Amino acid sequence: MYLYRKIGQNDSYNIKDDDQVLVSSEVTANIADVNSPHAFQNFKISAFLWAKVDPLPNKKNDLKFSIDINDCRAGPMISEKWPLLQKLGIGYFLESVIIWITPISNTSISDKSLYTLKSIPNPSNFNKEISMSEVREYNHGIGASISRDLGVNFNYGKRNEQSSTSTTTEWKLTVDGCGVTGLGWRHQYAANSPFKDLDSRRNFAPGRHSCHWNISEAMSGFRIIITQLLCCKITNGWRKYNPITKSKLKKLCPKMAHTFEISFNSLENFDENFANLKNSEEYHEDLLNVTLAKNSLPQIENSKNYNIGNIKIQRSFKKFEDK
Repeated sequence: MYLYRKIGQNDSYNIKDDDQVLVSSEVTANIADVNSPHAFQNFKISAFLWAKVDPLPNKKNDLKFSIDINDCRAGPMISEKWPLLQKLGIGYFLESVIIWITPISNTSISDKSLYTLKSIPNPSNFNKEISMSEVREYNHGIGASISRDLGVNFNYGKRNEQSSTSTTTEWKLTVDGCGVTGLGWRHQYAANSPFKDLDSRRNFAPGRHSCHWNISEAMSGFRIIITQLLCCKITNGWRKYNPITKSKLKKLCPKMAHTFEISFNSLENFDENFANLKNSEEYHEDLLNVTLAKNSLPQIENSKNYNIGNIKIQRSFKKFEDK
């Protein structure tokens, strides 16, 4: 069976299902001070990975890759089961989904460019729009009265309504990077969106991201990094402006980054190594645990790392610090 998607004017691939590797990372956050088997929240990243390296003259290589995120979600929010968090806000939900492919440089060659683009990154614009309706009402009134003896009074009233429909971006895409850092896609929830249902922000799978590179001998490998950025939010009106509430929420449930990372540390015999990865199914998925409790920072299980030849897989769940 073939998976065929036309993804751009210069960027169309025929990819066999069997040529892709399905990888995933999962985290379960448990509440220590709530005695219930349902007192947890689960986070999941799942993606189909595909890459192909073909040799070119002059010690160069042709690299095509595809990162197809088919599942990126947070389970029912932990605030629904944790009264302590309910008093402060709501969470966890997705703030952004970030995908990077970064070059690994050959340290013995520092005077050459790592790669050049052979096609436009896909997607280049993937902003999901939602409709917004607005009704404006205008009231006008004039009133007058004259003394009862004259027996005259006058009243006038008018009401106008205008309605309009517009669209706004729900998830904003920023494509970033350079010849050193690589290529990145950041899907971030638009802060100015009128779409207020935070529960709906638990699930956003942005689909396929791909590109075509011409790489030099100065680039010895590459890594793929997929990150869920998760946060909580103060929902009660006056609490939003209370620094004490913000501090308590940040300590109890700080912003967290759930990351899956895979590094291809060598381009030699790449197709053979990629096939070995496909056959090593025991490394394709794994589960991390974190414990949340009152008056303490989250207790996070150590990152889980695996090596399959020249390929390294890392899964982590860490506190995210805004820069």
